[in-house]
Amino acid sequence: MARHFITRLAPVVILLYLQGCSDPPVVHDNVSATAVDPIVRELRALRQLMAHDLRVKSADLVAATNQFLASPSTTSQQTLQRAWIEAHREYLALSLLLPDIHDQVHVWPVEPGFLDSVEGYPESGIVNDTTLDIDIETLWQQHGFTDPSEACLGFHPIEYYAFMRDVTDFANDDEIARRRRKLLEIMVTELDRMLNQASRPANDSGTPKDQLRRLLAQQQHGLAMALAAVDIDTKVVGFSQTEATALTGIVHIIRQLWREDGSLFILIQKMDPKAAAEITDTLSYLDREEQTSLALITFQHQLAPLVRRLTES
Repeated sequence: MARHFITRLAPVVILLYLQGCSDPPVVHDNVSATAVDPIVRELRALRQLMAHDLRVKSADLVAATNQFLASPSTTSQQTLQRAWIEAHREYLALSLLLPDIHDQVHVWPVEPGFLDSVEGYPESGIVNDTTLDIDIETLWQQHGFTDPSEACLGFHPIEYYAFMRDVTDFANDDEIARRRRKLLEIMVTELDRMLNQASRPANDSGTPKDQLRRLLAQQQHGLAMALAAVDIDTKVVGFSQTEATALTGIVHIIRQLWREDGSLFILIQKMDPKAAAEITDTLSYLDREEQTSLALITFQHQLAPLVRRLTES
């Protein structure tokens, strides 16, 4: 009962917070190179470490997919599912430090009928439309064709095939099964390419204020993207229903970035003591399992006015 009560209160709490932000904040313009450089160096080192882990997990996902396609079975499918969960978790954590590629690799929701046959529509989707070639050029043309949910690239279309389709859908030797296998292979290969490209050293150029704004905006947008796939009522993610592991990496990276003795928090505290105090209070709820999602949503909204001030000032 308490959990559902808290869940239903989430929009109200956020609204009250946003209304409170309408009061003119006390902001001190202390965004100097001396203050920002340690933050940039710290985040660059953290990004490089996490990027390596993401590349490893992405390669594992490619290997698991190839194994499954070579020999479809319940065992190889379970290996594919585990590899997807681990690569997805690494991506969500690193997404707070990545440039904005989320529309390419993390669209949610995804419409299964755009990809393949669904109940009542046995000939729907790219797989069954034999007038379409199954190649990377076609997939990019079709990706988000008339609506963002018409996604055929990124994590969640792969998740659909890993978790929602039966092994026999890949084991048959008819044309449709061959097209389905080729589609999954291309999706995973292209995801690996995009993740490797996005996890290269980032552009840290610009004025100190520009760099800080970019770092905060990446966190805000990455967090919004990650939470879009979380059902706040059931606290599960996407087709795989794996909320507990999905948010673990995000919580860990936020704790690292926003520890009270860290360079980023100290600078925000100097710029806007009230905002820093509110963020500290919000992040204290990350330790309470039933309120983690609410705390992350509220934190995302708390970043918005900081980004806006740095943009407008």
